[in-house]
Amino acid sequence: MKNNVSFIKNSILLSSSSFLAGLFGYGFQILIGRSLSVGDYAAFSSVLAVSVFLVSPINATVLIYTRKISIISASGALGSVLKFYKKLLINLFYASILILFIGWLFFKQIYVFLNFKSAYQYYLTILITSISAVTLINMGVIHGLQQFNRYAALTVLYPFLKAVFALSFILLGFELYGALTGVFIASIVVCIIGFKFIESATINSISSDQKIKQIKYLPILIASICLTALTQLDVVIVNKFFDNKEAGIFAAVSTLGKSILYVSGGVIAAIYPVIARMSVAYQSTNSLFKIGFASIFLACSLGVVMFKFFGAFIITMLFGVSYSEAGNLLWLYSLAIMPMALTIFCENYMIAKGSVIFAWLFLVAAPIEILAIYLFSSSLLNVITIIGISNSTILISGLMAMYINFIYSKSKLIDASIQ
Repeated sequence: MKNNVSFIKNSILLSSSSFLAGLFGYGFQILIGRSLSVGDYAAFSSVLAVSVFLVSPINATVLIYTRKISIISASGALGSVLKFYKKLLINLFYASILILFIGWLFFKQIYVFLNFKSAYQYYLTILITSISAVTLINMGVIHGLQQFNRYAALTVLYPFLKAVFALSFILLGFELYGALTGVFIASIVVCIIGFKFIESATINSISSDQKIKQIKYLPILIASICLTALTQLDVVIVNKFFDNKEAGIFAAVSTLGKSILYVSGGVIAAIYPVIARMSVAYQSTNSLFKIGFASIFLACSLGVVMFKFFGAFIITMLFGVSYSEAGNLLWLYSLAIMPMALTIFCENYMIAKGSVIFAWLFLVAAPIEILAIYLFSSSLLNVITIIGISNSTILISGLMAMYINFIYSKSKLIDASIQ
């Protein structure tokens, strides 16, 4: 009961911060969309999508270390956390150098394929990716320490600073490149603040030699990359193969429609370290799963209904009449994304318990969905339909796999008790 109450309180805090971050984030996207031409906005969205995809391997590292740190924090021995953090940053530095070298080596091929407008845009994408990776690591460590107030503060601050810096550069006349530079500077500021938070939370703490059974890195890496591909590469593909106007319209639909995904963010942030700690202690987590799943389903359903009746008004009011054609597609896109919000919750729940069954589902689904969009994307409606079918299939398959895993685990416990 105590865990449920704590979970609900933290969910309210983190969901509220996620909501505020969403307001700032979407306000930022909307103002960018209104400040740039439709073509430049498509290019801006494509750069951010590519950056999110490239940084996806870091999500795997963050999930593993968040789980480990949350277990260590329960014992009060936090001295080793700073060592983890520094090791991650060193490894990330080497990875960034490697990415920069690969980017330079294959500059022409990547530049043409992703339809970049200049070399500055190309290399700035790599820099944004690197600094975004550091931000992810900071957030993961703070999350694992269960410093929920600080985690919530950074969650809100990051999109706010991106909006301030990017829009300032646009007003100074730097347009697309100003917007991207603003995102880069905001990321640096948030990284510095995150480091200070981590340093103050671990200072004068004792070290721990506690041995924790780690889940395998490769499946988490696969899940992270494939999940990012499923949620981000649609924008990149549409930007590549559709004309500027349709690409801009889809970018607007995707920006607002994916707000359905962020509904689950606060619930997942609150539940992940709690489930990890309870699982190690062999405590039941079924009630937390039911509360979280039902909360996300209800919130997403309300979002879809809102977009159904007010989508055209919202798109026109926020992005302007140039995007009016996106109104009828918005609720369909949010409906197509809704199963993925539930799937992401289930995936994080299972990873916190030490299971990686969703990694293999994503590995199968991601290339199929991307190939289907590539082959059958004769219209934006077709793209959305493919996304919806794919996401629904993943969710149903995932729930079935979770049930089988539950039955198998229960039978093992019974066999162990008999012996």
